[in-house]
Amino acid sequence: MFKLFKNIKPSVSLVTLLILATAVGFEKTACSSFDAVNSYGSSPVLNKQKTSNGYVLISPFSQKSEKGEKNKIYLTDSYGREVKSWEVESGVFYSVLKPNGNLVVSQQKDLAGGKTGIIQEQYWNNNIVWEYKNEEMHHDFKVLPNDNIALTLWKEMPTELAVKIKGGVAGTEPKTGILGDRLIEVDNNGKEVWSWAAYEHLDPILDPFPDYSARTAWTMINGFSYLPKDPIEGKEAYLLSLRVINKLIIVRKEDGQIIWKSPEGMVSGQHDPTILPNGNILVFNNNIGEIYNTPPAGSNILEINPKTNEVVWKLENGHKGLENNRFFSYLVGGAQRLSNGNTFVSDGQHGHLFEVTPDKELVWDLENPFLTSKTGIWPNNAMFKAKKYTDEDVKWAEKLSSSKPLSGEICEKLGR
Repeated sequence: MFKLFKNIKPSVSLVTLLILATAVGFEKTACSSFDAVNSYGSSPVLNKQKTSNGYVLISPFSQKSEKGEKNKIYLTDSYGREVKSWEVESGVFYSVLKPNGNLVVSQQKDLAGGKTGIIQEQYWNNNIVWEYKNEEMHHDFKVLPNDNIALTLWKEMPTELAVKIKGGVAGTEPKTGILGDRLIEVDNNGKEVWSWAAYEHLDPILDPFPDYSARTAWTMINGFSYLPKDPIEGKEAYLLSLRVINKLIIVRKEDGQIIWKSPEGMVSGQHDPTILPNGNILVFNNNIGEIYNTPPAGSNILEINPKTNEVVWKLENGHKGLENNRFFSYLVGGAQRLSNGNTFVSDGQHGHLFEVTPDKELVWDLENPFLTSKTGIWPNNAMFKAKKYTDEDVKWAEKLSSSKPLSGEICEKLGR
């Protein structure tokens, strides 16, 4: 349910320092040239003139700390330096900014199955506006134009339907039954005002589990977008990513009918589908089916014309093999088309964020510098996905430092 909170004092944000390695060709006596360093991993800014002018919202994956520390979300400049942060009690899964500058964040206690359980809105000063709790929530959410929230829920499927689903690894069904998905909308009082169940509109024969998949969750809506006007009929709709069955679909909202489905083999394990102003679909295609091929190809970003089912733009990293697999995420990821035509990519599995021009020139590159608690030997900087925001997207509650600091400011931070 939703709860209103008043008079909660925000905690003081900690100032984080950006640690930048000395780049190849960077001279201590020429600090003014710091704005264009083309050396992988040395500096987040490769081409200061071509990268977009905006701030990056980074939501590092974290689980609720046993020591009681709070978890943080960061707004950064182009050099990965914190300009603003928020804190939450539970683990961070994903967050977005509303046009008024408020933060909406999904939180979780367990990363298994992408389960979240809490969505919370915070003012700029960290005070809580409202929260909604549902143990079945998972993966993505959207703030709608009317300020309702759309979100996905796990839902155990009817047994008589679940047994009809073809494919998958035999004997892997959970004792509690195969999970399906519901997409719902809730209002500011936490009341469910609209819902759609994927298993009521898909065919267990025509939409089977892939041969390599466990028979645990049939569809897994891991990302979606609200469409005021869909590109097929021009009506209110939703664009959904069904990760397990490797499909993108467009659902007409008024009756729940599927009016478009991506062709077989176009996407695999995909995330974060969005509609572009030209009516095309942009999606982070994890391309997980390729790991079963020799040599495998990495992930890619696709722009799809849904009227012709053609891929009209594709970003990948070289040929099959080691080079291409430098860009490969089996889990998570996101792609965002920016107002200047560039594409912002979140390789969330590796905490790697980058931006390319329409002609696929790499103009910005950053490894997420914000680490969270780990269970193994390597630092954890993974995330679900990140978003970039410009001054046109958000009405900032306070004046922010420049998203592209002058070289002199950077040199001062480095003590040069």
